[in-house]
Amino acid sequence: MKPITAAIAGSALIKGIPLATWQHPLNWVGGLAAEVGRDDPVLPIVAFGGTCPWQEKLFAALRLAGIPWRVVCTSTSLSAIQAAVEAELGIAVLPEWTIRRATMRTLDPHASGLPQPPLADFGLFSLGGANDVTSAVQTLQRFLFHALRLGSADEPASGDVPAVQSERTHEAAAPLPPVAIGR
Repeated sequence: MKPITAAIAGSALIKGIPLATWQHPLNWVGGLAAEVGRDDPVLPIVAFGGTCPWQEKLFAALRLAGIPWRVVCTSTSLSAIQAAVEAELGIAVLPEWTIRRATMRTLDPHASGLPQPPLADFGLFSLGGANDVTSAVQTLQRFLFHALRLGSADEPASGDVPAVQSERTHEAAAPLPPVAIGR
């Protein structure tokens, strides 16, 4: 198995200093016929298995709001989470780019009596750290900075998105799914 040269992942899940960081908003989602209201005795949650910083923040927000909930399904597979939501086993919190619009719908937190979902933190990590000058990592970094309008030392950010401060950046304007590049 070849080692991973670079990865985009939740910044709390990888040890090391990311080359760049950004955040994406999360959305409450349910199946097309899902009805969530303040009168539900226990909120059914579909959750990622294992450590997930977004979910820990979400569960804390539900506890703080006094909303009873229980995890009805867990998986480490995004496809399984999507399928469980589509089958209306429960609701989940997902990034925009993972919502299947033909079979899922975004739930309005205020109308449903749910807390606002947290932001998801992402980072670009390199096996070589901040000094990684391999062409694959440099190409990925340039693409990300351009696609997410993060800006870089060579290319200023556009719009209202802040420019890079040293080697870190925050707040992305456009979603991008996690990917990994191997050597």
